[in-house]
Amino acid sequence: MDLTLVLREGGKPLLAEFSGERACTEFFAKPYLEHKPGVSLLCRGAREIYSDFRDDEIVFGAPFEVYVRAAETIERIDKMRGALCGCRASDLPTQIVNEFEKIGLSKGTDYFFGKTRGHNMRVYLNKDLNGMLKSVTMHLPVKMASEEDAGDSAARLKQSLPRTYSVNKRGYWVDITIRASEGELGIDLFDGLSVKAAIERFVENVTRYLVDTGRAGPNGEG
Repeated sequence: MDLTLVLREGGKPLLAEFSGERACTEFFAKPYLEHKPGVSLLCRGAREIYSDFRDDEIVFGAPFEVYVRAAETIERIDKMRGALCGCRASDLPTQIVNEFEKIGLSKGTDYFFGKTRGHNMRVYLNKDLNGMLKSVTMHLPVKMASEEDAGDSAARLKQSLPRTYSVNKRGYWVDITIRASEGELGIDLFDGLSVKAAIERFVENVTRYLVDTGRAGPNGEG
């Protein structure tokens, strides 16, 4: 996880100063006195004399409110099924990224994510071995009340959904996906409205089948 995303202060990346000496000052006293997060590479005393830190370990210290804010940020991103690293690096055409953002989907590491009609959604743009866009995968994760409910719903959905859909159980979650070409989905990646329409059709179809299984709760989530 990228701490500069989760623990940034006032919109600025996390900054740290350390010297490899006075570790207690760097990760404890300084954050306490200055009310800012701090990172320490530790010192010889911490690594060799008074403790047993490994050579590849560092220490992070911060005021209590920073940890609270970090937990809230992680929870919010996780509910959206987003990428904790916040990475937006991509070799996708800028116009495609812009079109997805226009319809409310944000760019993660290798997919777009957001909400459609109250449901969390992921959309992957799959490439062939030559790096050319080959197909589109739509992914709808649905949380059930228990692992038993998830297993039962997954079994029912596998029997009732068309073969173009894929259903997998993952703990309390049921992952429902469809993978097809732009033509098969009736979309143009450079036209966000056509993508939005295809996503909404996918969600509507899945919701209907979830209701038929008798397992869907509010917004189809458990």
